[in-house]
Amino acid sequence: MKFVFVKFVTFAFVLLALVFLFSNIVFAQENIKLENSVDLEINYFYMTGCSACAQMKPFLEGISEKYGVKINSFEITSPQNSKLFQVMLEDYAVPFDRRGYVPTVFIKDNYFVGFSSQITNSVELIILNDLGIDLNDDSDVVVPVEPIDSNIPITGETTKIDATILGILPISVHLAGDTFVALLSSTIILAFLDSLNICSITVLIFLIIYLVSIGSLKKVLKTGLVFTIVIYLFYFLFMLALSALISTFILEYGFFIRMIIVFLCIFAGVLLIKDFFFYGKGLSLAVPKSAKPLLEKYLKRATLISTIIFALLASLVELPCTAVFPLVYSTILAEGMIVGLERIFWIALYNFIYVIPLLLIVFGTYFSWINIENIDAKIQKNKKKLKLLAGVMLVLIALYFALPFLVGL
Repeated sequence: MKFVFVKFVTFAFVLLALVFLFSNIVFAQENIKLENSVDLEINYFYMTGCSACAQMKPFLEGISEKYGVKINSFEITSPQNSKLFQVMLEDYAVPFDRRGYVPTVFIKDNYFVGFSSQITNSVELIILNDLGIDLNDDSDVVVPVEPIDSNIPITGETTKIDATILGILPISVHLAGDTFVALLSSTIILAFLDSLNICSITVLIFLIIYLVSIGSLKKVLKTGLVFTIVIYLFYFLFMLALSALISTFILEYGFFIRMIIVFLCIFAGVLLIKDFFFYGKGLSLAVPKSAKPLLEKYLKRATLISTIIFALLASLVELPCTAVFPLVYSTILAEGMIVGLERIFWIALYNFIYVIPLLLIVFGTYFSWINIENIDAKIQKNKKKLKLLAGVMLVLIALYFALPFLVGL
């Protein structure tokens, strides 16, 4: 019995040894992991939405698994990563005409810009040389033999990044230290300032005062809510389209888009500040007087359809007065590479905050929490101060957008 047991143990040991040996032989070529590969790292810079980066990613994941190479991936639009990218571009003495493109790969003393079979072949050859694999022997390692010099012009597919947007994320990101917190704070601040817009509030108060004068609180609630919902949907769709449009051009024309934002903010800000000192004189951001008869025409009908038309017309005529803040916020979303459902969420939140004062006025009038005429009187009394506040904030926003160019951030 003992002899049988000893034979069984010996057989099992020999079998396990053979399995271990066979497994090493079979997988040696697929997983070449030598001690000297531990220090070999690849620094990979990419950007969300970059098609060439999407092709580079699985290749790098594959060689990481195959050779045990560490891959350090950096999304280029974060402030820390973009600064690191700039440092590495300097360290590797990358020519200026090759900077600002992704994907960019740094490995040992080499860098590669773009994605192509030549680039992937060259990266793999560098790894094999580092591992001491002799491609001239009879090994099963198969790598095409045409490496490329990393100093030749850009080869393969790339996405150009406007260098001015590198590291630029939503307002207060440097204070908040977190993209989500920064974007949330930006949303709340800009939407709140936008919600103090005199144009929308004045038109709604004009509507409610008329409805109160004809003695219909039910119509105040119904018509006021319809008006608010239409305003919400109009600006939601407007900002959604605006953000998508800016996102299309932000990578190549980020500098020019920022300059347009700076100019518009300063222009609108100066006009609003001017109204504090010289109200009613010269050019102003307000609902045109010529539009008031048309608005009154649909206002007095007070039907569902006429209210919708009234709200749409009001949104259109107010657009020059209200478009700057939505433009600023849409640009922030585009620069932050906020896309898809995430973009929809943030724009929806922005516009909800924007219509809160309108909802308060509607419900406050219906439930008699406020006297609409007193509210109108207070707004008229403080109209110049509200314009001053909005104007100063727009000038500060212009300075924020211009700051990277002024101090080289």
